[in-house]
Amino acid sequence: MEAVSRGLTFIDIHFDTEHPIVYEGLDELQVETLALNMLTECRAEIRRDEKDITIYL
Repeated sequence: MEAVSRGLTFIDIHFDTEHPIVYEGLDELQVETLALNMLTECRAEIRRDEKDITIYL
């Protein structure tokens, strides 16, 4: 399992919203649109380590 995880890169995105997001009511395209809008409307802080990327919006 450890060998498999070394070959993977995870991108985590952390963000705050004024109102909770009810993901169960959204389809895949709506979630993608929401994420893309947040990425274009803010100044993201990007951190990385040896294999993972963390984005704070």
